[in-house]
Amino acid sequence: MNSKIKNAEERLEKAVARIDAALMKTVSAQGSNARAEALEKENAILRKQNDEIASRLDTAIDRLQRILQAT
Repeated sequence: MNSKIKNAEERLEKAVARIDAALMKTVSAQGSNARAEALEKENAILRKQNDEIASRLDTAIDRLQRILQAT
């Protein structure tokens, strides 16, 4: 009977270890997903800023070209 209890304890410990490992993977994946979402939002903001800056630069270049052509 003692060996049956020992075997059951070992199986239980292995099962708990597998559950812990699965839980850690899930927590890690959720953290990665949250980080990816945050990076996507930041990337969208940076793209918008880049478009605005490019537009301003194009306007400034056009003005400079008109000034240079007028002289």
